Amino acid sequence: MQRWNTVAALAIVAAVSVACGGAKRNAASGRATGSAGTPIAAGTPAVAALIAAGQLSGGWMPVSAAPISLGDLRCDGQSLLRESGAAAEAAFSKGDSGPWGIERITRAADGGSPAFSRLGTVLRGCRRLSTPVPAGGSIDWTPAPLVFPRLADDSLAERLTAGNARQPLAADLVFFRHGDTVALVAQIAAPPGPDTALTRAFVQQAEAKLLHFVP
Repeated sequence: MQRWNTVAALAIVAAVSVACGGAKRNAASGRATGSAGTPIAAGTPAVAALIAAGQLSGGWMPVSAAPISLGDLRCDGQSLLRESGAAAEAAFSKGDSGPWGIERITRAADGGSPAFSRLGTVLRGCRRLSTPVPAGGSIDWTPAPLVFPRLADDSLAERLTAGNARQPLAADLVFFRHGDTVALVAQIAAPPGPDTALTRAFVQQAEAKLLHFVP
């Protein structure tokens, strides 16, 4: 099964620096947390590199939570990305029924290139991808290859279809990295699913801001 293109530095908005152990960021307050819930200073590169709602056209607004978080993604129970340090995550929506966009920025504990090599290997054999739900529990997704432009130093992309969500959902999920910094961007929507052109615009904004703020 073909997986993400190897490209420069996620879709829904994953230019996000992720904290070790799936740390979460409050999108409304712009605060990131470490694995123990310790607030991360607002001036850290991870937070500064997140997309702001003002950058997004078309009615996107910041929200405190999306249907999923990108902090602890697993394929068949195996962690996709080993994170290190502080993480930041932001969520956006066009309304109560979506679509939603998520961006997460993290640092790869294994180093950028080895982490992406492992990520590609795991995704190629992935039958079920699970994402945590902010309210508790998880959603299981069936992954499929998503053709996507090259980004930053490396990138990968998947189209996901939810199997156990409260409502039918599909998502574009994009990973890209700049050095050891990894961004995950996702767009989630009800059927017929996310507009991949919109995902592409979202990810391009995320990539540009990440490259500006992270050396």
